[in-house]
Amino acid sequence: MSTLSWKCRGLGNPRTVREIVDIVSRKEPDFVFLMETKVARIHAERLRIRLGFEGVFYVGPVGLSGGLALLWRKNCTARLLSFSKNYVDVEVSMTNLPNWRMTCYYGFPERNRRVESWELLKSLAPRSNLPWVMVGDFNDLLFQYEKRGGNQHPNNLLRGFGETIEHCGLSQLPMNGYQFTWEKGKGTPNWIEERLDKVLANETWRDLITGARVYNLLTRKSDHFVIFLAIRNNETWRGRGMKRFRFEMAWLYDDGCRAVVEKSWEEKRVEGMQNCIEHCGNRLTQWGGDWHHKFGEKIMKLRKEQQRLRGRTDTASLTQFHGLEEALCRIEAQEDVYWRQRAKQHWLKHADANTIFYHRYASHRKRILPPEYLTYKMNPFYRPFEIEEVRDALFTMFPDKAPGPDVLIPKKNSPEMVSDLRPIALSNVMYRVVAKMISHRMKPIMDKIISESQSAFIPGRLIIDNILIDSEATVQEATEIKNCLSVYESLSGQVVNYHKSSICYSKNTDEEEKEVVAQVLGVSQARNFGKYLGPPSFIGRNKKAAFSYIEDKITQRIGSWNKKLLSQAGKEVLLKSVAQAMSTFSMRVFLLPLSICSAIERLMYE
Repeated sequence: MSTLSWKCRGLGNPRTVREIVDIVSRKEPDFVFLMETKVARIHAERLRIRLGFEGVFYVGPVGLSGGLALLWRKNCTARLLSFSKNYVDVEVSMTNLPNWRMTCYYGFPERNRRVESWELLKSLAPRSNLPWVMVGDFNDLLFQYEKRGGNQHPNNLLRGFGETIEHCGLSQLPMNGYQFTWEKGKGTPNWIEERLDKVLANETWRDLITGARVYNLLTRKSDHFVIFLAIRNNETWRGRGMKRFRFEMAWLYDDGCRAVVEKSWEEKRVEGMQNCIEHCGNRLTQWGGDWHHKFGEKIMKLRKEQQRLRGRTDTASLTQFHGLEEALCRIEAQEDVYWRQRAKQHWLKHADANTIFYHRYASHRKRILPPEYLTYKMNPFYRPFEIEEVRDALFTMFPDKAPGPDVLIPKKNSPEMVSDLRPIALSNVMYRVVAKMISHRMKPIMDKIISESQSAFIPGRLIIDNILIDSEATVQEATEIKNCLSVYESLSGQVVNYHKSSICYSKNTDEEEKEVVAQVLGVSQARNFGKYLGPPSFIGRNKKAAFSYIEDKITQRIGSWNKKLLSQAGKEVLLKSVAQAMSTFSMRVFLLPLSICSAIERLMYE
């Protein structure tokens, strides 16, 4: 079950119709929601016949604008609840799942009608108790980073739309692919992009439809892109591809887990470690499967058995009661581990440690490498690794880490070279064990053999101790800077990565001068200074705009918490360990505007 949503800008254009047919043939959605159709109902009927769909509900345009069309593949999957010029509300039926509600929504495009849009959303929320999802063009933003180019989006509009979504009990589903769904001035210096199309859902719907994914599909016939909400049950997702193995920590509380591992390991021992790991994972998946996920059913069943035995004092009944109590404790422990593994507890635990790391002052004591380190002390590097070293390295790794390689993570939006990706993400458990054993041997002498000018990744030193060169660069001065860097490279052994370096100019710098200086230095030109280790590298006159990202990050993080499940003490702990820590680093470097501080305080009070 899936939905395709697009602000098509007119069904009377044959090219637009061909693009819809092409996307539907590739994605095979069950629902197609179109906005700004601008034509009579007969065009939607022709499209329905061409797509092979069974039903269509059409809301006609007003003059030369507006118009909504909702098409569905099978008549038994949707029941109309209500509609208007801005939305179509239906009840959706899926096999093996309870019914849920889908609202296909089109917000007012006029900015002076934002309050009217918010009131409409608030009025829709209490009309049904079904699990609820909304898809469409909301013509509103939740965060500043949802816009690129042009002026900043007004903060009062961000706050108003965010409060409306929270009032309705909705939250935004993450999007795969390009993060902007609307554009204006494409290919010009005034290019503006925004994420106006969204998928919002309440917690009940997210718990019901656990396999939902949102994709952004680029188009050519409209200034809006297509939003594709893919909804599949677990069986359908598994049928489309092999499910990746994930070790469940809850398995460790079952006596059968060790037996499965030992047996599968013995079966493939002669074929090498990698084959042993793969075979062991397959056996564990077959043995565990979804059995260890249904904790609620098991707990209820055991408690009913205990309830039946209450009041009986004979030896057999008491023995059976204690056996059920042990099984109940074991399953509750499995459930606790299951959710703790998915809750990123290590992130909460070390939220404050990260700020301490960045703000620990560097030691300036002069250390001289004694000659004996080059003789006797270096000898341990030549001896073979011992079993104890392998064990120590393995058990210092985080117990919940996945043992296989991950996907490549790009460092920027459009990676072009291998250096634009993070190859460290490809290191598997074998590589990490060897690397940790080597680092453990080198750790006692690292501060002796590495110069103090090498400031990163050594305990007691800071990466922000690097020297920044500031100059009014001319061609002659740029040449001197390049010479100084070359001398520094030859003396220190460190090499400047010019692919990651860039240069920024003031507005009154001549274009020809910019090109020549950049060529002399061998770096690229940057439109702005960007960020360095989180905070902005350069602060202009508009400090509020420069630090708005802090408010966005805190809003997004707080919005992801389930406030209904948190006690007052739990909220206080999360605010102190997470929300306050997110702004600490920037506040130690810069003096934040009062408006940003007030906004952060308001978010925490709410």
